[in-house]
Amino acid sequence: MNSENLTHGLVRPPALKRGDCIALAAPARWMEQAAVQPFIRWLEEEGFKVRCSWGLDCRHHQFSGCDDERAEALQELLDDPEVRAVVCLRGGYGTVRIIDRLDWSTYIHRPKWVVGYSDITVLHTQLHQLGFRSLHAAMPVQFPEAAPVPAHWREWLGLLTAPDRGEAYEWAHFPWSDRCSIARGGSFDGILVGGNLSVLYSLLGSRSFPDLKGKILFLEDVDEYLYHIDRMMTALRRAGVLENLGGLLIGDFTAMKDHTIPFGSTWEEITLASVSSFDYPVLFGIPAGHGEENWPLEMGIRLRWAGGGDLRK
Repeated sequence: MNSENLTHGLVRPPALKRGDCIALAAPARWMEQAAVQPFIRWLEEEGFKVRCSWGLDCRHHQFSGCDDERAEALQELLDDPEVRAVVCLRGGYGTVRIIDRLDWSTYIHRPKWVVGYSDITVLHTQLHQLGFRSLHAAMPVQFPEAAPVPAHWREWLGLLTAPDRGEAYEWAHFPWSDRCSIARGGSFDGILVGGNLSVLYSLLGSRSFPDLKGKILFLEDVDEYLYHIDRMMTALRRAGVLENLGGLLIGDFTAMKDHTIPFGSTWEEITLASVSSFDYPVLFGIPAGHGEENWPLEMGIRLRWAGGGDLRK
């Protein structure tokens, strides 16, 4: 499917409704099932069935099972007609090790939501290549143990249960749109794509790396040295994938690190320098990623921003 010819974005999986089955998967690092219980209770209180993949019981060093086990467990959920959404428990590392083992032929004919972020960027980019939307959003490892449920989690469920707008998504529709800042102005109109910078960097040159021409690229990261950020942004620039973007959205870059001898630039300065020779808009402060608030982003939507005074400078 060629996303360039789509008027309103990539194909949207069917909206969830009460009574639907939401499955929990662990394609990367493992976590204790007891830590998932608050999230499961919330979904059940909201009227959904919750299924835990058999793979959640597997352990292989830091992974939730060996590569074969994680791929098989995820494949079953992707193929199961009863499962209407697959929510990844956590990130860490490991999804890229199984992505080439997955068969998407059934999914293409019966798409469903795939939810997560960080290491799950691998699945978002793969689905983007196939022409389908997915939800870059918080995962159960972050769900609060006690009430109240934060606003970004209510938005999480709201997006999954909302009908397709059938039109491009206007920037002002985001509940946090006025909290961002303009690093470089202009306007944009393009398909939203992206996720974790480190993961995208690791996909360069592979068939999972998306075509970014004209796209609105979202980036976030956590726990990286400043020179690593510089190396990754430089690699993206040298590969030619940054020059024809429609726009660049920068989310949380959390817990950045430096050496005793400073690198000499902040991560914000590094990012701007990497795209200094291009003229598309750059917006900072998107509250998505590894920060305290991880607002959901529907990857694959057609996103429009008219520029002007909508955001704080």
